[in-house]
Amino acid sequence: MRNIIVLLWAIFFFVSCQKNAEPINSSDNKELVTTTMASTSSKSEKISICHKTIPGTNQWVTIEISFNGLADHLLHGDIVPDADGDGYTKENPCGNGSQNDCDDNNAAINIGVTEICDNGIDDNCNGQVDEYCTVTICNQVWKLNNVNVSKYRNGDDIPQASTNQEWIDAGTNQTGAWCYFENNTANGPVYGKLYNWYAVNDSRGLAPSGWHIPSDAEWTTLYDCVGGASVAGGKLKETGTIHWNIPNAGATNSSGFTGLPGGLRNFDGTFFYIGNFGVWWSGSEGSAALAWSRGMYHISADAGRSLRPKANGFSVRCIRD
Repeated sequence: MRNIIVLLWAIFFFVSCQKNAEPINSSDNKELVTTTMASTSSKSEKISICHKTIPGTNQWVTIEISFNGLADHLLHGDIVPDADGDGYTKENPCGNGSQNDCDDNNAAINIGVTEICDNGIDDNCNGQVDEYCTVTICNQVWKLNNVNVSKYRNGDDIPQASTNQEWIDAGTNQTGAWCYFENNTANGPVYGKLYNWYAVNDSRGLAPSGWHIPSDAEWTTLYDCVGGASVAGGKLKETGTIHWNIPNAGATNSSGFTGLPGGLRNFDGTFFYIGNFGVWWSGSEGSAALAWSRGMYHISADAGRSLRPKANGFSVRCIRD
């Protein structure tokens, strides 16, 4: 984009700032011109820009120009810029168009995007960070998404174990490890990562500050809150069959928990059951080799509780301290 603008500046350097400019009513609901629009516009097309009428003043007016005159206005700096070309600007004194871009150097951040959970950024420029990323169920506050981090809370890396042997070694050595289901990075944003229990229990912290991995007792509280284990799966599962396989029995997601079937990785490195089964670690140890987990199934509305090998890879959800 910058190369296009530079070329246009060179071609139209001597074009008058007011060439082809036709003032229009500033109350017209015209879209503010952006570098993105400019790059795709016909050179004879009329476009609307927010233009400073007198240099050194704060007087602005919406004017209509031909595309041919755009480069000269950009050169003079007398129009509202869109530095990242995302169609949104920090401000628009003409009062129309798309504005309130809180980071005009990053096209992924503006008022038109959806907030991304757990990245610590105000993606949608509404003054809040990671909003819509939690759900309150009875007296518990849960994260809406599964954990998808590759570092402990203190900043240390959690080893990624992609091959079967790497996964087996992590279990044998009782060290934390993570992977994507079937090592497919596309699964991360949807289902989060799979972690062995040694990562869950590491003193460096898998959960972010102010959060922790729920204990077995806290999972029981959640089940009881929504009516008990016999119906908890249905009330905690995401509805439909976009992620869950048919029939996704009993799914209502009436709790708002939105449980997803992220599958699992066995202690020998093999992957199973994405779409059929969602299983989450608790922070509670059952024995030297086993820890408590919770599960939901595509063919049932109930929710399970079981002791599983610590070397298995499951999803993880966080609960607020």
